[in-house]
Amino acid sequence: MMQKFSNREVDRLAERLRSDSLEEPDAGRLREIIRHHPAGRRRLVEQLYLAADLKEAISNRTIERSTSRSGNVIRRWVPVLAGGLAAAAAIALMLAKPWEPEKSQPMTQAKEAASALDSEGIAVISRSSHAVWGEQTSLPLDRLGDGSPIGEGTIELLEGVAQIDFYSGVTVILRAPAKFHLISPELCRLDYGNLWANVPPPARGFRVDSTAFKVVDLGTEFGIKLEKNGQGEVHVLEGEVRVQSILEKGQPERILKSGNAVSYGADHRSKAIAARPREFQASVQLSEGAQARFEEWAAYQATLSQDPDMLIAYTLPRVSSWERQVRNHAEAGPPHTDGAIVGCKWVDGRWPGKGALSFNNSSHRVRLDLPGLYKDLSLACWVRLDDIGSAEVSLIHPETRQDNHIHWTLINVNEKVMHLHFAESAPLNGRSDRQYYHCPVNLYQFIKLGEWVHLGVVYDSKARQVIHYVNGEVIGTVAIEEPRELGVGIADIGNWPYHEWAAGTKWEVRNLDGLMDEFLIAKRAWTPAEMRELWLAGRP
Repeated sequence: MMQKFSNREVDRLAERLRSDSLEEPDAGRLREIIRHHPAGRRRLVEQLYLAADLKEAISNRTIERSTSRSGNVIRRWVPVLAGGLAAAAAIALMLAKPWEPEKSQPMTQAKEAASALDSEGIAVISRSSHAVWGEQTSLPLDRLGDGSPIGEGTIELLEGVAQIDFYSGVTVILRAPAKFHLISPELCRLDYGNLWANVPPPARGFRVDSTAFKVVDLGTEFGIKLEKNGQGEVHVLEGEVRVQSILEKGQPERILKSGNAVSYGADHRSKAIAARPREFQASVQLSEGAQARFEEWAAYQATLSQDPDMLIAYTLPRVSSWERQVRNHAEAGPPHTDGAIVGCKWVDGRWPGKGALSFNNSSHRVRLDLPGLYKDLSLACWVRLDDIGSAEVSLIHPETRQDNHIHWTLINVNEKVMHLHFAESAPLNGRSDRQYYHCPVNLYQFIKLGEWVHLGVVYDSKARQVIHYVNGEVIGTVAIEEPRELGVGIADIGNWPYHEWAAGTKWEVRNLDGLMDEFLIAKRAWTPAEMRELWLAGRP
């Protein structure tokens, strides 16, 4: 029996392939994914190009790509993967057209395409827990589970639970294994699986078709349990539904009310049974899945906070909405380094029960004072950008008047492009000598407004480079000509202290407009593996 796969497994195998540490049986497993799983092949090629081709281009501080050279970088892995003609052909086809970093025009086209998808939408997948999508899923994978509109199409759910909110107001929760077709805001089809639906009064008449029966909701809440062979059950949890058998000839429609249920056997005959509402508590599974991820992250952060090189660990556990301090959980951090909250409100973060701070105007910020100078620095944060209202967005910006200060921002921000930016300065002949480490890669390739993203930057004095990260992956490196000790001092997170310095210009306002629920600073250079582990541990 062909074994299913997950994105996490492909990412792990791709990492071993990139580091030349792929051995049997992992190599055989990767060949199997390439042969039999189109979605897995796409994921693999995406990972390889991001790691090799893009990294090579960025190391030259340009986004122009040498097709032949980076093609060779990727193609050196083909013999490892091509355990047969089918695998070799699959890889060759995927590599035939070079992948290129998107520039502003392609990004505009991508946004136009996304806008078209939005206009054709009939529902959104608002929540999921441990979801693994199957090959028969026809909807774009990057729009599943992030609240993006989805249109007519098929969902194959191999593992986990997914919640679908239809534009009609109907909420459907699927539990794997399941195959489900979205047809319109008022109509869907279930091939097999466990389905729970809540239908508000304006959506009365919502219909679920299947190979065995049709269910029309007449008010509120019902569940369906359906096997691949057509055997199934319909349970009414509240309200009533109309059920019409497709295979049972000559039978009238059934009206089922709260507490009633009907089953359809292999002989296509129906019989009344008692409703079992406990079998349709998928919403509880969603909450339990989110809670489990939250607990995994909390355990990881507890260990990370004990790192002797950790200076700032603002992990933002949920506290009272009246709390105006952000506690520094770094056990080895300097004293008196808790942050002061100015204006921001406490809200839910990446998971229910996880705290976050909402930044939504030019006065909001977290003020901190981190003393000392350091040869190396690593910074990372989880943010959700909800809007872009200025040409530069501050992640952390110390007071401009300090020597040896750094700042980390998003720069050249508009609806088409956005870049990560890091800078540092030191006194030179009575003036500030500023060095810029700008990443030219367009961030819109990796993130969307309204979604959580993990950003990172490392100042590595030994390697003489500044490394930019998005979601655990290196997207750019910039050479350091002369390493210097750097500090943070008095600084604002999510804002900057001296608006008057740029008064009247487009750089005057730099506040974050969105949420932040984690900010870390360490006094050593994190490795790519450590930054990736940090992202993996914190993924929603």
